[in-house]
Amino acid sequence: MAKLLRQLRKLDQSSMGSQRGARQLLSPGYNPRMRMLLGCSAVILMALFGYAQWPGEAASISVLSIPVKDLPKVSLWTPYSFQLGASGGIEPYEWRLISSSLPEGFSLSNAGELTGLTEEGVRGDFMVLVSDSSRPPKQARKNFTLSTEIPLVADWNARPEVNGLRIDGSFKISNQTGRDFDLTVIILAVKDTGRATALGYQHFTLNKDTRELEIPFGEALPPANYAVSVDVVGEERCHSGFFGRDWWGENSRLFKDHKSEAAPFARGR
Repeated sequence: MAKLLRQLRKLDQSSMGSQRGARQLLSPGYNPRMRMLLGCSAVILMALFGYAQWPGEAASISVLSIPVKDLPKVSLWTPYSFQLGASGGIEPYEWRLISSSLPEGFSLSNAGELTGLTEEGVRGDFMVLVSDSSRPPKQARKNFTLSTEIPLVADWNARPEVNGLRIDGSFKISNQTGRDFDLTVIILAVKDTGRATALGYQHFTLNKDTRELEIPFGEALPPANYAVSVDVVGEERCHSGFFGRDWWGENSRLFKDHKSEAAPFARGR
């Protein structure tokens, strides 16, 4: 083994690390037995001391980067898990937080997995650093924002419009959390004089993770100019372990949304 090491050192001194040295090793006039022995010893040395890049080889390894653009939103009461990803360099990668901090209840593992759980709205700006397994390691960093989804969302599905002597429309609601809501929906047509007429009222349980549930409404009204408003209120029930049931109280959470749209209805005035 010592003889092989001396031979490798001699070759290194005679530009073994260059393309000319590589051609010398592979030339037909070079001792085939020594070429085989040197090849085996190189494999052994690489296994013992790690991979070493030959000059010019570094350009063949792509630049390390973090292609993730934005983080998925956090849903209340739902366990959050997202795997950060990197490209280029040499795996495995190692991740760490280097600037600011994550929202309370969240953490970043060395493998790049972002996990957590929250019962309140959160928002946090932070920077991560990823290192690859090159020697020396390549590094990349990127800023991210982690925030919660809006718990309760209402939006128009079909905007209010006049159909004969009626005003009709529909809207869609979403419960973007991990718990059920006790939902109250009130739809009013407010006349330009200030008088309000109910177009619809509903009270029901809006299940967790419900997305874009359609709620239609409509009513016959006297001709006038109206503004149609939709109010949705979701209340999260507090759970009492002592009584073993849900209950309403001062600690229950309210989530609200409101939409309003003009609906001119002047015919016959």
